[in-house]
Order: sequence, then C-alpha cells, then structure tokens
Amino acid sequence: MRVPRRFVVLLVLGLLAMGSAGAEGGTAHAAADHLTRAEQAAAKAATSAFRAQVTHAAEQLSASLVTIDASLSQPDGSVDREALDRARAAFDVVRVQMVDPRAASTQGGTHLLSLALWSPSVLAMNHAALAAAAPILTVVLDRVILSPQAIALSAQRSTAWISRTAPSVLAGSTSFTRGDLQATAVATRAAIGSLEMLGRLVAPAETAQVIRASDLLEAATSSPTATLRQVMAAADVLAVHLGSLGGDLSGYGKGALYQ
Repeated sequence: MRVPRRFVVLLVLGLLAMGSAGAEGGTAHAAADHLTRAEQAAAKAATSAFRAQVTHAAEQLSASLVTIDASLSQPDGSVDREALDRARAAFDVVRVQMVDPRAASTQGGTHLLSLALWSPSVLAMNHAALAAAAPILTVVLDRVILSPQAIALSAQRSTAWISRTAPSVLAGSTSFTRGDLQATAVATRAAIGSLEMLGRLVAPAETAQVIRASDLLEAATSSPTATLRQVMAAADVLAVHLGSLGGDLSGYGKGALYQ
C-alpha cells in the first residue's frame, strides 16, 4: 500500500491549521487584574509546562522519523526498531494536538502519519516523505499554547481515544497495543500534572478527583491482566471529571496574558 505523493502536503497543511488553532489557546480571562498573583502564576505555569511536554515529544518524533528514514535507506532495508518505538511513543503524546476538529486536512495528515508508524509496509514505502515532513512537526507543534481549560479538554480527548481504541486492542484486532494505551494514559497524566497547581487553587476537590481517576486509568492500562471493562470504566470516570475541571478553569486564559 502506497501513501500518495500528497502525503507531505496533507500533513503540512493540517499541521499549519492545527498550529494556528492551537495558538488561540481558548478564551482569555476578561480582566487579568481580577486574578490573584498565585492564580496568574499557576495559569502561566500550566501553559508553559504543557507546551514543554508537547515540544519535547515533537522533537523526539521528528528526530526519530529522520533516523527511521536513514535506516530504511540502507541496503538491507531494516528499520531501526528503537527509533520506531521512540516515534510511536512520541506520537502517542502529541496525537490529539495534531487534530483540529475543524480542519479535515489535519485529520487526514494525522491519519496518514499514524498509518505509517503502525504499518510496516506503509512505512517502508513512505519513510522519505515522513522525514521530509519531520522538520515541520517541531516548528508547528511549538506553537501549541493552550489555556488551562484547553489543556483539560485536550486531556479529555486523549482519554476518549483510549476509550475508542481499547476494545480493538484487547481483542487483538488493531496494530495498536496495550503499550500505546499506557503511553497515552501517561501523557494524559502529565497534562493533568501541568494543571495541578492552578486546579488546587480554584477547584481543589475536582482536581483531586481528576488526579485520582487519572492514576486509576494509568494503572488499568499498564496492567496486563486488566479487563476491557476496567479500562473503559477508568477512562469514562476520568473523562467526566476532566469535563468538570475544564469548566472550573474556564476564563483563566493563556500564560501569555501575564507576560
């Protein structure tokens, strides 16, 4: 199966659309002066910490794609397995940041990248296109500057991906593995960690519920004996609490407001 030549165009256009949407970062607080200094500092810290997580994963993904291309370009044509594992792990972190629901081009490019990373035949035929698009990943994903509320909603989308994917993973009918579920749960927990300081200031009870639910989801996805019902239940509980926390964090704007 060969991904069309438009792969790079699709991916780049989609990333640019995503980067523009991501930079909006949600609704700003009407008057930053109405926030306490602690709340301002916590909002800035949340945005900065999450941005650092995304940027690090994007850099890892980009570098791994280049390494994969180099390995597959060798005479023996064997893929660098460690680089592929790093690329998949990094993609698990940034997957939802690469999808703007309003941009069909983003969804197409992200789908093609996911298809290549988890399909050896597609990867073997398109590794050069992936490497060509790799520099764009770091540049555009560095523009993801989300408000605290948008970070909570991003974590909720990651949780929803786990819910959608878990049935096929546990049934063995997909190329995704329990490791991908766990990596996404870990990334979700890291995103929640970036919100913890602000959450404990403005919604301590809901924040504690989110942290507890996130720990349970991470435990469920990391257990080789966890049932589908356990994983789905943990994901559903976390999604509900993240929705509530997102509402509590509405109006705190982007960290950039308080520079």
